[in-house]
Amino acid sequence: MCLSTYFSFLFCKLVKLISVLSCISNISFSGSGCLVRIVQTIFITRIHGNCLEILLYCYWLTENLKSELEEYVKQFNGKVKLYRNTKRLGLIGTRTNGARYSKGDVIVFLDAHCECQPNWLPPLLTRIAYDR
Repeated sequence: MCLSTYFSFLFCKLVKLISVLSCISNISFSGSGCLVRIVQTIFITRIHGNCLEILLYCYWLTENLKSELEEYVKQFNGKVKLYRNTKRLGLIGTRTNGARYSKGDVIVFLDAHCECQPNWLPPLLTRIAYDR
């Protein structure tokens, strides 16, 4: 095992809570849509032993999608949280607001169209660990 892999493994074990923040707007919400894929792949590929919270922050959402989204989030028993802007702030303003709600030691910002692959998180945490 190389030193960077070992270092990444140790740091991943030290991080108690990782917040993954994704800002969403009127994106596809069908069973194969972007939102479903990002949430599912985060849970499937997460590092075991780390607590994970997923924050979905809506920066623009039409009325017909609000109830569907709220029902979808309920199935995760609090591991996925949904927040909304009270006014239109754009992507960067929404990410800033979302960071205020996160409780994690590390905040990871993912675009709404991302799909996580196995071992996506350790390289990110390694770079953070080198700076600490």
